[in-house]
Amino acid sequence: LPPIADAANRMTVILDTLMAAARTGVGGLPDRCDVGEVLQGLARRWSAPPELVMSVPASTLAGVDAGLLERMLSPVLDNARRYAHTQVHVVARVVAGQLRIDIRDDGPGLGPDTAAHLFEPGWRADPHDGHDGAGLGLALVHRLAAAAGGSVRAFDGGPGAAVELSLPGA
Repeated sequence: LPPIADAANRMTVILDTLMAAARTGVGGLPDRCDVGEVLQGLARRWSAPPELVMSVPASTLAGVDAGLLERMLSPVLDNARRYAHTQVHVVARVVAGQLRIDIRDDGPGLGPDTAAHLFEPGWRADPHDGHDGAGLGLALVHRLAAAAGGSVRAFDGGPGAAVELSLPGA
């Protein structure tokens, strides 16, 4: 029963996220939030290893609400944790009015084909990796970032993979 309950919980989060994306598309940017607080909330649920290392200047604000930012960061952090060997680094900063959050792991990295397709709905780099996801989490991140006026991209971080999430600052 736990795998079924876990899958139901993931589907609930996906549906909540789709509803948030629909609201964002209609009503503009919803609110703002403290990036450090959102990341601390996610860190409290982190199970190590790997170690989560965060660098977020005090009072770093995002131009989206906390729930939306959490829904964008969770799938990226889940993937980084899944593939990291020892550490996942998260660095947040404001550059020219834009919030930029970089997530890097020290895992095997991404090939060029993987980086190009990572945010496509239903696409999985390795369907036989023991992870039972449907390839929707990162596609949702892409959609939410775009709806909020931002972007997300992935690249081989050498060593490991890197994801850059850019959003409007507040």
